[in-house]
Amino acid sequence: MRPQTSVRRFKPADGPQIRWLHDRTPNAGEVAIRPQKWPEALNDIAGNFEAFWVAVEQTAKGEAIVGMLGVTQAGSPAEVTPVPDFVGQLKRTGRIDYVRVAPERQRRGIGRLLTNTAIAGARQAGFARLIVETTPQQPAAIALYESTGFQEAGRSNFENYELVWLELKL
Repeated sequence: MRPQTSVRRFKPADGPQIRWLHDRTPNAGEVAIRPQKWPEALNDIAGNFEAFWVAVEQTAKGEAIVGMLGVTQAGSPAEVTPVPDFVGQLKRTGRIDYVRVAPERQRRGIGRLLTNTAIAGARQAGFARLIVETTPQQPAAIALYESTGFQEAGRSNFENYELVWLELKL
C-alpha cells in the first residue's frame, strides 16, 4: 500500500528536508550524479515566494517531504531564468518554480497534487495567470501541465537549455 500524500504550506523547519529533496532531484531530465547547485532563492523561502508548498508523507520516523513547489510574482528577483518577451506583460502573473518530486515518488500524482494546489492558491491570491517553464527532455512535465490547463506559449533558450514556456489563464 502506498503512503498517503498531502500538501501543506512550507514551514521554516522544513529547510533541511527541502535541501535534501533538492540535492537528490536531477536537473532538467538528467540523471543525478551529484547534488544540483543550491539556488539562493531557497535560502529565504518566506521572503522570495508568494507561496511555497510541500508534499508530505507520514513515515514511522515522522513526516517526509517528497515534493515541493513555489510560486513567485513573475519577474521577481528569485527567478534564475528570465521570462522571455513573448510571454508578455508580467503584471498579475504568477510563476511556478522549484518544482521537485523525490525520484522514488515520481509518477504517483504528487506533481499533479502540487500543481493543482498552486493553481488554486494563485486564483485565491488574485493572479490573472500562471506561467511555468520546463525542457523538451521532460515530456511528463509538459503533459502534466497541459493536462491541468496550461498551454504552450513559446520556446526560448537559456544557457545550454531549450525551454518550453506554458501559461494558464486563471
